Parts: sequence; structure tokens; C-alpha cells
Amino acid sequence: MTPVEPHPKIRRMIAHWESLAPVPGILPGRQHFDPIQVPDLLPHIWLIDVERGPKLRFRYRLLGTALIEAGVPMRRGDYFDQVADQPLLQEVANMLEAVVRV
Repeated sequence: MTPVEPHPKIRRMIAHWESLAPVPGILPGRQHFDPIQVPDLLPHIWLIDVERGPKLRFRYRLLGTALIEAGVPMRRGDYFDQVADQPLLQEVANMLEAVVRV
């Protein structure tokens, strides 16, 4: 199976994210990312805080307007486990947990 080429906006966001790395090969932290640097991508961005204790939880810090208009059932400040009752959202939650545990 041939990998699908990402959408240009996704490629641009990845390139921007990689440019923020404080050290090559190290992922940037939230303090390195300023959403204002990518204004045309803002409607499609979601930022998530990871809370590690006592239980692993994810809280939405930012949800772009395009996501809200598309009917994403979350709002800023919500915890993912409060709204992840749909199968697709549970699948996303599982992926987030896998990423955090790497």
C-alpha cells in the first residue's frame, strides 16, 4: 500500500512544527509554539494539554473554528474523557495515549 501524500496544510504545519524544535530531533514544547505564526491554519488546529497525574488525561486548550463548525463535540477546556463516548473519538483517545507513552 502506497502512503497517501498529506494535504498541503498538514505538510506546512509539520514543517512549521519541526522548525520550532529547540534541538534537532527533539519535539518542541507548547512554549515554542505561537498559533499566531500560522494564522491561515488556526481554524483547523487543536491543541491538547496532557495531564499526567494521578490519571492520564487530555484537555482541549484550543479548538479551531473549522472544527467547531464541523460539529466536533468538544469545547475549549473540556477533558477528552468527558466527550469520548463515540467510537471515533475513543479511537483518537487511544492514539493520543499511545503517543504520550512513547
